[in-house]
Order: sequence, then structure tokens, then C-alpha cells
Amino acid sequence: MSNTASVSTKTTNKTALEFVLKTYGDTIPVDVAEKLENMLAQLEKRSSAERKPSARQLENEKLKSLMLDAMEIDRFYAVAEMVKEFEFFPSDITPQRVSALCTQLVESGKLIREVDKRKVFFKLP
Repeated sequence: MSNTASVSTKTTNKTALEFVLKTYGDTIPVDVAEKLENMLAQLEKRSSAERKPSARQLENEKLKSLMLDAMEIDRFYAVAEMVKEFEFFPSDITPQRVSALCTQLVESGKLIREVDKRKVFFKLP
């Protein structure tokens, strides 16, 4: 079969529909082509829809705000210290998740990241 899609990434429904319409658009019946175009339009509409934040994203925003409020100025915090000291964290929170929250705060300019002897610390700017 020489008319296969040579895409290096995973073939999605959208790319499959586009491939069929482009490759076989002239040879398939008009009603089938219209149906495929409608399916493609629905996929595009669904993928461009505004989504509200998930429950986890809302919880993360709340935790980041609480972290900033709890941190003292000019004090360096290791992630492990934050997990132990900040009582508002859920009991099942992992250091990896706290580290990810800190990284997001660093990227937004609300925290400063420092490395001392291969150990990472965060502080308010």
C-alpha cells in the first residue's frame, strides 16, 4: 500500500480525516466527503473549546497562594522543610508535587531558586 500516512507522530482522528480527504477526496462519494468534513469540523471545535481548570489545578493554585503567604522573607526553604512545616498541605502530598509547585512559582517570578551543594532551596524575591 503506497498511500499510507508517513507521519512520525501518533496518528490522531484529525490527521486521519485530513489524510483521507486530501488523498481520496476526489474518488469518494460526495456525501461521504461531507460527512468526513463535518467530523473534522467537530474535532476542531472540540479541541479549541475553552476548558475550565480541573479540580487539581484549582487546588494547586490555592496551595501556591498559601505557600507564598506562609513563607518568611529572606529565609531559604528546602522542599522537605515545606512539606513538614506547612500544615495546610494535604497529608498525602509528595515532595515531588511541592517541588513542581515551587517550579511554577519560580517560572512566574514569585519565588527564587537557589542551589547550594546540590541541594535546592526556594525563597521569596
